[in-house]
Amino acid sequence: MSKTTSGFNYEIDERIKKDWDFLGAVEDLQEKPSRQNIEKLSTMLIGENGLEDLKKHIRAQNDGFCPVDVLSKELAEIIQSDNNIKK
Repeated sequence: MSKTTSGFNYEIDERIKKDWDFLGAVEDLQEKPSRQNIEKLSTMLIGENGLEDLKKHIRAQNDGFCPVDVLSKELAEIIQSDNNIKK
C-alpha cells in the first residue's frame, strides 16, 4: 500500500501497468482532459472503491467539496509515484 502526501492510502494492481486499455486511457486523458476520461483512468488505476475513497478523502479536507484541481493533483501524484506507469 502507498500513500500520497495528503495522506490518501491507495493500492495499484501491478498488472494495470502493462494493460493495453490502461495505456489507451492515459492517452485519452492526455488528448482530452475531461471528467469522463479522468474517471475512466482513475477507476482503472485505483478501482471504483478507491476513486470513491479518494473523493471522500478530498471532501474531508475541503469542507465537503471535491475540487477538480485537488483531485487531479492527487491522481498525478499517484501516477508519478511509479515510473512504470508513465512508460
